[in-house]
Amino acid sequence: NRLAYRCFGIEARQQNAIDPWREDPATYGLIDELRGSSLTDCDVPIALIYWTSEGLRFVDLWSVRRRLLEQDALRDGAFQARARRLVEAEAMCAQFQQHLADLLAESLAPTTVVATEYFRYLPPFGLLPLQSLTLRGFSDAAFFTNLPRRPRPGSGQSTPFIDQRLLSALRQEALAHAPTDTTRSEFVWIYRPWQNVKARDDGQTVQPMLAFASGLITDMAVARFDMARADYSNYANCCSAL
Repeated sequence: NRLAYRCFGIEARQQNAIDPWREDPATYGLIDELRGSSLTDCDVPIALIYWTSEGLRFVDLWSVRRRLLEQDALRDGAFQARARRLVEAEAMCAQFQQHLADLLAESLAPTTVVATEYFRYLPPFGLLPLQSLTLRGFSDAAFFTNLPRRPRPGSGQSTPFIDQRLLSALRQEALAHAPTDTTRSEFVWIYRPWQNVKARDDGQTVQPMLAFASGLITDMAVARFDMARADYSNYANCCSAL
C-alpha cells in the first residue's frame, strides 16, 4: 500500500494542499522520478514487482497501470480534480480491490484484518466483502477499527442503507476527492446496499458487502421510503424538548 501511493505521488500532492493557488507539479510520484533514467517515454509500466533474495513477494498491477490520459487543456489549481488525478483515483480503487482480494486469499482469519494495519491510505471509494456462513469475507467492526464513522461503534445504531443503484454515482463523486489517510483518523462514510441485505434476509446466497467513501463527500444515506421498504431505509434523527 505504501509503495502504491508512492507511485501515485500522494505525498507531493499533499504538499500543495496548504496553498490552493499552487498548481500540481509537472511531474510527481515514483514513475515520473524514474523517467529519464530507468524509464523512457516509450516505456509503459504495467506492474510493480517486489522481489527479494527469498524470491518473488508480490506483483501489483494498479500501482503503476493507468488508463490513457489526454493532456489538460487548462492548468487548474492544485485544489481541483484535474484529469490526471481522476485517472489516478480510478487506479487507487482498482489497486485496493486487488490488494483486498489478495488479503482474503492469503489470510487464515480475514475477520480479524484491521485496515490500519495493512493500508496507510484507503481509496476514495471501495467495496468490502463481508464474512457469511458460506462465503469468506472481512468483519465490518474489525476492518474499520480506529477509523471515525457514523454511527459510532457501540452506539446501538446500524450502518446506514444506500440504494445499490446509487453506488455508481457515489463512486463518481468520490473519485474527485483525495484518498483517506488512516494515520490521521480521517472520517469515512460506510453504507449497506439495501438490495444486498434484503437478498440475504430472503435466504439467497449472495456475498454480503459494504461500500465506503471519502468523508469529504456529501452523505448519500438520506431518509428514503419511496424507493425502498421501510425496514431497508434510513430514519432521519430528530428530537424534541418538553
